[in-house]
Amino acid sequence: MVPALSGALERASGSAVRYGGLTVSATDNADPMTGRIVQSGLWEGFEVISEYGDHQAVEDGVLIDISGRLNPNGEDIVSGARATVGIFSAFCELARKRADVTADEVDDVSRLACQLLYRAVMRKPADADGWRKTEARSDGESMGEVWLVPNENGAGTLMFPSDY
Repeated sequence: MVPALSGALERASGSAVRYGGLTVSATDNADPMTGRIVQSGLWEGFEVISEYGDHQAVEDGVLIDISGRLNPNGEDIVSGARATVGIFSAFCELARKRADVTADEVDDVSRLACQLLYRAVMRKPADADGWRKTEARSDGESMGEVWLVPNENGAGTLMFPSDY
């Protein structure tokens, strides 16, 4: 079960819950406008009330696209990989404190740090829901627990638990 949703979810009519970018409602009736019901997964049988998709979250700056090549000889980070603005901002803050990183390099260094962390978390075993967890460290200091949660792109999104 998703940690933030531990405990039983009441399937009583009219109750709604938000999970990632999807708000769902426990109902036996489809939305009369769209007729859309979640067909599988944790929210199977629930009516879709609203969606906030990956494309919109990246466009709004809530999620950062970290897919791409690590270096000319390195392997690609899977297409669709994301980091929350919270993770990205934490790396930006650390990069700004370093004397060897110029202001122009902060975003690139932070993106690379997110890519490296993504690869490291991918090596951790996934739970039944596909989530991976680890502690992030920078220069020997703990940054706290980090989650890699499956996303709608078939990849994952890096986040702090507080970003959830």
